[in-house]
Amino acid sequence: MRTACSTALLLGLIASTASAAKITIPLAAPSNLFQPGQPEKLQAKLSGITAESAELVVNDYFGQAVTTQKLTISGDTLSIDLGTLPPGYYDVSLKAGETATQTSFGVAPFVSRTAAEARNGGYRFGLKKWNGGVNPKTKQTWDIDAAMTATCNLGLQWTREIFNQQKNVGIVDMSTKYPMNVILKVERFPKELYDAQRYGPIEQWEAKYGKGSWTLKTLPMKQPYQDWLRQQIDQIPPQQNVYEVWNCRLWLNCLVTPSRKPW
Repeated sequence: MRTACSTALLLGLIASTASAAKITIPLAAPSNLFQPGQPEKLQAKLSGITAESAELVVNDYFGQAVTTQKLTISGDTLSIDLGTLPPGYYDVSLKAGETATQTSFGVAPFVSRTAAEARNGGYRFGLKKWNGGVNPKTKQTWDIDAAMTATCNLGLQWTREIFNQQKNVGIVDMSTKYPMNVILKVERFPKELYDAQRYGPIEQWEAKYGKGSWTLKTLPMKQPYQDWLRQQIDQIPPQQNVYEVWNCRLWLNCLVTPSRKPW
């Protein structure tokens, strides 16, 4: 019995030690994006790694290996010199002993133009901004600043956002801090503008249709809504004047001054 217990304890310690081994490759700013001709370098962090060397494999978008290296491990960091690769998307695999990790990076020419230059030049490609937080699949934290900087560097200077967005990076900061054009999605209104006279107590509505369901499935009180919407739009930089109107029953006529019409 003592031998069995000792064996189990030893196996438990081995398993605990193995599970502590970890390799991480933090993103190089901004978002693992490099310019052609610029040396591509990543820095891996090692924890609990006992192997003396690591195997590095870099594949291109088509799965073809473009770099295979054996790297000597000395300490808890490992510098990964990827050289200078042509424009493209690349996957990185790093393995030391039984511990491995993966990441990806891109090589692309950067652009440098204002949001106005993107509008006037007819550039219409962009990416919708995600509002941040921890990605439930990768468990990585979404860095809005890094993502916005990378998309602007790529010339993807259009995004889409709820027009009165304030959390994380609000639309005012987003359109002034970055050379970004914003398609403003008009679809929501504050809870205090809910029309209880028309739909009944909000608690009863939510009990029947679900929490928050009134936001997109009811009409707000007309005049208070128009007053609130004018105030919100007045805070937005004048050049941000492209709107996507949802639920057109929201009495959008006479919302704003003629110079700021959302249609």
